[in-house]
Amino acid sequence: MAQRSTGLLRKIIILSVAAVTMVIAVDVLRALFPLPQSFASGSLGWYLFSFISGLSMIVLPCSLPLLFIILPLSQGKRPMAGLSLALAFGLGVAVMLSLYGVFVALLGETIFSFAHIEADDIKNGVYFISGFFAYLFALGEIGLINFRMPSYVGVTPRAFQKHNGLARAFFLGLFLGNIGIGSPHPAMPLLLIESASSADLFYGWSLFLTHAIGRVLPLVLLSLLAMYGMNSAEWLLTRKERIVSASGWAMVFVAGFILTLGLFSHDWFTNSGQPYVLERITGGEVSGLSLHGEVGLQTIGRPNAVANAVGIFGQPAAWGNWFLVFLWIMPLVAYYRREKLRVFRTPAFQIQKLERELLRIEEERRGIEAVLHIPHGVQGARVKELEHQMDGLMKERTVLEEAMRFGTKSGIRDTASQRYEEQLLRMRRNWYITLALLLVLTFAIFLPL
Repeated sequence: MAQRSTGLLRKIIILSVAAVTMVIAVDVLRALFPLPQSFASGSLGWYLFSFISGLSMIVLPCSLPLLFIILPLSQGKRPMAGLSLALAFGLGVAVMLSLYGVFVALLGETIFSFAHIEADDIKNGVYFISGFFAYLFALGEIGLINFRMPSYVGVTPRAFQKHNGLARAFFLGLFLGNIGIGSPHPAMPLLLIESASSADLFYGWSLFLTHAIGRVLPLVLLSLLAMYGMNSAEWLLTRKERIVSASGWAMVFVAGFILTLGLFSHDWFTNSGQPYVLERITGGEVSGLSLHGEVGLQTIGRPNAVANAVGIFGQPAAWGNWFLVFLWIMPLVAYYRREKLRVFRTPAFQIQKLERELLRIEEERRGIEAVLHIPHGVQGARVKELEHQMDGLMKERTVLEEAMRFGTKSGIRDTASQRYEEQLLRMRRNWYITLALLLVLTFAIFLPL
């Protein structure tokens, strides 16, 4: 009977983890393709967005370490004891994040009451700053620049270490609940702005509490899996590089959009026709279809277009499309160039070049020997020079072969692997070119300003 109940509980946990994974995938799509304003408006839409964005935080490097804190707390414990510790840790995270919601709402109420600052100006500034640092963070995650967001790497404060059991788990969650507030996740600036612009303390508290529940839920489920012998941490560790790379590339596109939105203001987004394209895709009605230019291409109308729209520094909003395309294409080009240098600087590729050089010198030496039978004059000196070059190249080849055998910074790679990576590099180049052309054509033909 106990084995049957344990098997049932495992199935429930596995199904729950699968459901959370699906929701995270939906949130990634939601971040890349925002829903129409008509759906996102209202408190219910914001609560749903807050919860789903909390779920997706598990894939970010700034939140992933929380998993390796909560797992040791619950591993090796009885199911109820381990679950209680995980929930206590989650409660601490929820309390800290909800306090941030109250603070931001109070700050927004103070600013709007006394400073008389326009909400749009604050939104654009927050979008610009958060998008800028999120973009740098994304470039760092895919290895193009050396940039890491500041994070806490010290030990837990002694005041928290004195407590045992549930109290210690709660205070750990309370202390580590700060993780993610400065996160480059695109949802965080949106939630901060929504909470501040509402100037409602309860709304700010409940919005961030919902976000905290979404953030803690995957951690609790994964800790339950660990208690029943399914080591999810090992699975994540073996795939950490892939997770970081995938989240980094997704962040490049999302952060590029947020940075452009802040720099060129919401008027650029309205004039670009993107909201109406999304409404059309999701079933909304779009009016104002018209012919564009003399080639008779159909574009999306803009009934709410803003005349003479400018960005936060006074630059024309019409530049926004090409700035966004640049932010999206530039990392593709830089990443391809870096990978090309890596592939063509490996020992196997250098050996191929040496073999071609050796073949050329050997053919020249044999030609001289066949015609002149190795004379003692100038031609003989040339033969000795060629033999000296061949000796040097053979020594260099030996060094490179040893590098291939014992490994170098660029990796251990034989000739077959080298050719395989060259083929992958060409496929990646073709994919990047196709994606870049699609982006350019989309903004040049279907979404011109």
